[in-house]
Amino acid sequence: NMNYSISNNAEYGEYVTGPEVVTSATKEAMKRQLYRIQSGEYANMNYSISNNAEYGEYVTGPEVVTSATKEAMKR
Repeated sequence: NMNYSISNNAEYGEYVTGPEVVTSATKEAMKRQLYRIQSGEYANMNYSISNNAEYGEYVTGPEVVTSATKEAMKR
């Protein structure tokens, strides 16, 4: 149902660019981070929401947004 809500340009990007940017390695990294969120690891840090987001950027970001992902996004 998401494609119903987004522009045709965004939908095109999903089909053409998406598989190059969101690789199986990216999906696995995202699953690991989702587990950390669901297990309460983030919540147990006793930070505010904004600090949690910043923590995620530094800890999770490099694993999810790899140099290969950055290169694919440049194309």
